[in-house]
Amino acid sequence: MIDKDLAEPYFEMTLTQRHGARNIALMVADFGSAALTCHHSDYLFTCSKRWAETALQAKDLIAKPLPFDYGQVAYSLVWNMVSLNNPACRWLHSQLIAES
Repeated sequence: MIDKDLAEPYFEMTLTQRHGARNIALMVADFGSAALTCHHSDYLFTCSKRWAETALQAKDLIAKPLPFDYGQVAYSLVWNMVSLNNPACRWLHSQLIAES
């Protein structure tokens, strides 16, 4: 089961509400591929500020601010109790619970 409210990233929802849906030309497997594709085309990609700072190390790439105030964002973690049957997930869950 997919929770539709959690399936679409906040950035995409905000961008769609304020500027309409994006026309996504392609999706690539990783950040490096996106930067390389942009370097050799007129495409653009969206990423976090930290990734953008890394991308600027490539020649001829330009960073531009978002067309809206993104504000403060917090992340929520939603657990499927069945996943706790997996030892790695159970360990992560116990670490997070211990921190709270």
